[in-house]
Amino acid sequence: MKILAAIWFFLWTFICSHGQERSKQDIFKPFAVIIIKPDKAQIPDSLNIYADAMEDEQFMMHFSVINSLQNQWKLVDDETKKKIEQQVHQTIKRAREDLNFRYFHTIAIKTKRELNSLFNSNEFETDFTFNNPVLTCELVDRSHLLNTNLKKIGQRYKVDYIISFENIRTAGTKKAPTLRYVVKLFSTSTNKEILRKEIEGNASVENYKSLEQILPPGNIHERGVNCSNYLECMMISAVRFSTEELYKTIEKRQKK
Repeated sequence: MKILAAIWFFLWTFICSHGQERSKQDIFKPFAVIIIKPDKAQIPDSLNIYADAMEDEQFMMHFSVINSLQNQWKLVDDETKKKIEQQVHQTIKRAREDLNFRYFHTIAIKTKRELNSLFNSNEFETDFTFNNPVLTCELVDRSHLLNTNLKKIGQRYKVDYIISFENIRTAGTKKAPTLRYVVKLFSTSTNKEILRKEIEGNASVENYKSLEQILPPGNIHERGVNCSNYLECMMISAVRFSTEELYKTIEKRQKK
């Protein structure tokens, strides 16, 4: 009887503890970030075909989304149609912004997506809408910055951190090339660079770390490498490692 009571108590404690799982909103203080898009990268001519494919795919993606939304619009009620029309306008706006998209912008775009997943989504959520976000993140073109003073840039955009990338290039051998860059994190509250690290990624699946391995995990959509060509795979691999470094640095400072 005592054994059964002990087992019941253990199960009840386990269920209660999981039912009361803390959300990211409970763990972290809200904060804002801008990610400065890189403006150049060095790759060999042999990889230019992959760079061109990435740029074409990014632009065509918007047309695919718009076409899908237009098909949905024909099948829904008037209220839903208004929402879809808003989504179409937003997609058109992003498409216009992406007219200047370059393949190395992928590093900034993927970084934003992964940080959003790690800081704004919870394992127990099902809608993935990022309601009540902890992290507010914006991508900024380097050409749009009025100066290079990070403190003044932070004041202009009213953010807590500034993420940037430099010295993006390929390395290694022709048979096993790698992508390298330096990721930097600037804190506007301390007016100091709090992270600078050399990152390396390659196209090998063995060198890919899933978001689920970065704790506490977010509401992760992907379960492995999701890339369409050799160069993109190297970039995604590298971004995963730099995201982990960014997360580890920021989460210590943003915990309540």
